[in-house]
Amino acid sequence: MDFTKFYKSSFNPDEEFDCPEYDLFISAYDECDRTRIPYDKVKAKRKLWMLFPQYNYKGNPPAEDYYTNSSVRESDFFKGFYELFDTVKLREMIICIDSTGFLRPHLLFLMAYFNRIGLKQIDVLYTEPGRYSKADETAFSINIDSVRTVDGCSNTPVTDEEMNDVLIVCSGYDEKLFSAVASYKSNCRHKYHIVGFPSLQLDMYQESMLRFYKIKESIGSSERMFAPAFDPFVTAQTIDDILKEIPKVSNIYLSPLSTKPQTIGMMLFYLYYKKLKPVSILFPFSIEYTSGHTEGVKRTWRYTIEFPAQGN
Repeated sequence: MDFTKFYKSSFNPDEEFDCPEYDLFISAYDECDRTRIPYDKVKAKRKLWMLFPQYNYKGNPPAEDYYTNSSVRESDFFKGFYELFDTVKLREMIICIDSTGFLRPHLLFLMAYFNRIGLKQIDVLYTEPGRYSKADETAFSINIDSVRTVDGCSNTPVTDEEMNDVLIVCSGYDEKLFSAVASYKSNCRHKYHIVGFPSLQLDMYQESMLRFYKIKESIGSSERMFAPAFDPFVTAQTIDDILKEIPKVSNIYLSPLSTKPQTIGMMLFYLYYKKLKPVSILFPFSIEYTSGHTEGVKRTWRYTIEFPAQGN
C-alpha cells in the first residue's frame, strides 16, 4: 500500500477554494477564523456545525444549522446524528469534513462510521494556524480522565503479553497526553514517536520539542521518526514503514496526539490494515478542551480520503 498516492491540495485564505459542491459539509464550531473562513467559502447543499460539550461554549449557539449532544463519549455523541440522515442516501452523498476544530476521537469515530456504512470517499479540510497564542506554553486539554481505545477503532489483542507490542505516538504540544499514553503502555517493547517535521510554522517544531523534553525521562526510550505535520498520507506511510522493520509484532497501538492531518493519517492506516493486523487507536481523554488558542490563518488543506472497500 502506497499512501503517498492519495490526493491533496492547499488554498490561501483569500483564494477561492477549488472544491466540488458538496451535498454535506460538517465543521466543528469553535468561534475562530480557522473554521469560519472555510465554512463561508465551501459550497454545499447543507452545512452542519458540530457543537462539542467539552468546549464548554459560553455564548449563543451559531445562527446556522448545527448538531449537538450532551454526551461526551464519541459513540454516544453521534447517536442523534444518525437520525438526521437516511443511511442509503448518506452513502451516496459527496461529503466534506472540516477537521480543524474537531475533537480527535470524534473525528476518528465519524470517519470510521462513514467507512462502515459504505462511503467510497470523503474530502477532509484542515486550516493551519498562523501561530499558537502562548507558544510552547499553549494548553489544549484539561484534566486527563482516562486512556482507552477510541470507539470504533479497536481490535481484539492477539495476546495479553505486551513485550512484542508496538506503540506509535504522533507527538505534539501536549506533553501530558504523551506521558499518559506512555505510562498506560509502559511495557511495550517497541516505542516510536512521530514528530511533525516540517512543522506547520518554522518555530512550532522547536516549541513542541521544548514540551517533549519536559517528559523525556518519564516516558522511557522511544525512537524518533519524522513526517510533515500537514500531510496525513506521509504519516500513514511512515507508520507502514516502521512496522515493516519490526520482525515480530503482537499488538499495534497508535495514538494521535499531534495535528489533525497526522490524526487523519493514523486513521487511514487503521482503516486499511484493521482486518490484517491487530491495530487499535489509543487516546488519553480529557473532560474539557480549550479553544481559541491560535492567532491568524495560514492555508487550508484539502485531503481526498479514499476508503477501503468493506470486503477488504
